[in-house]
Amino acid sequence: MPTLTTERIYQASDLRQNRAFIDEAKAHGAARLRDTDGASFLMVREADYGKLAGEHEHFTELLRVAQALLILDNTVYRNEDYTALLPGSPWPWLRVFDRDEVMDFVAEIAQETSLGIALGDPAGVRRELDAWRESAVALSDPRRRAALITPLEPDELVEITPE
Repeated sequence: MPTLTTERIYQASDLRQNRAFIDEAKAHGAARLRDTDGASFLMVREADYGKLAGEHEHFTELLRVAQALLILDNTVYRNEDYTALLPGSPWPWLRVFDRDEVMDFVAEIAQETSLGIALGDPAGVRRELDAWRESAVALSDPRRRAALITPLEPDELVEITPE
């Protein structure tokens, strides 16, 4: 997406001969201007442009997540040793999870991605990815992994009461 530069800021006096252009932009939030060589320009409020640029970035991020999910889903589904293929993934830390957990990851991130697309906001996807990454870090440490996944016997559980 092109970016606005501040090298020159045009004022209404620059377009005095075609004031209708500015009036239309004010009334409708945008106006088109066609140059003599046929090039078409769109004038929008700067705040609207910033909002559109932000939405474009959000949807691009969500599209990248969706694309990576499709590749991951296909990789896990078709390959017994899918972990060897993860270094090319945006989420190589998934190697610490078993196949069922990775499929849970795909389902959860896909759901958040769909919601993010509907809302135009990738925040939920980011939170979910961060939570999975934190779990992967914890499971990467052998001592933490043992503490997290070793089943406890009922007699090992004790009630903790606040003092």
